Amino acid sequence: MAEKLLNVEEAASFLRLSVKEVKELVDEGKIAAFHLDGKYLRFRREDLAYFQSSSPRSQREEPLEVYTFRDGFHDFFYFNDFYLLSLLVVFAILWWLLRG
Repeated sequence: MAEKLLNVEEAASFLRLSVKEVKELVDEGKIAAFHLDGKYLRFRREDLAYFQSSSPRSQREEPLEVYTFRDGFHDFFYFNDFYLLSLLVVFAILWWLLRG
């Protein structure tokens, strides 16, 4: 029976790292990975376990933070408040000019 290879998200969860960190480690050659069709990364569980046991970087105490919808909503308004306020002012001026 063929072993199940893990995708990037599963490998990141296994190592308790972000997907970006896993991809960087693959690029640096620190984690063995299979490239399928030149774009898909797959990992053997044994290779990840070996990396995890030999690398202090992957041994995190705290879990990864989950970026929730509420966080995204807050960030949207935090970074775009000027544009949203400007849009409201433009609409108010247009309404005032066109109403009478």
